[in-house]
Amino acid sequence: MGQNNTPFQVNGYSYSDGRFTFNGIDIAGIKAFNYKVNKTKTNNYGLGENPESRTKGKKEYSGSMDMTPSAEKILIDNFSPSGLLVDVPAGTAVFSVVRDDGGKEVVNMPFFEFQSEGFEGSEGDEDISTSNDVIFGGFIRESY
Repeated sequence: MGQNNTPFQVNGYSYSDGRFTFNGIDIAGIKAFNYKVNKTKTNNYGLGENPESRTKGKKEYSGSMDMTPSAEKILIDNFSPSGLLVDVPAGTAVFSVVRDDGGKEVVNMPFFEFQSEGFEGSEGDEDISTSNDVIFGGFIRESY
């Protein structure tokens, strides 16, 4: 798939061959990406005690991303005006993975932005990663 292919997890499912790009730049060292979509739904009542209809709100897309310090450095060096991951302007993120059956999944996420940055580790750790909350404006999934 490309030179920065690496194993990583998406919502707990492991892929042996994956790639992540942000605004067209390959970012090696992404370990995991977990996301969820929330949509507020509220029951509407008439005169009775049972709902007659439902009001549906807007979708909210959020998630978290675990990455190596070197991946974080690539993002900061290329995009952050302040040296902080949370100051990287919103952009387009793309995950592409090869499924077990050999097919390819591509997920395009517009308005992708980091909401937090953090470090998890302790003395003697050899597999250090940072954990970062993200928000984005939807996703387009394609399968090949």
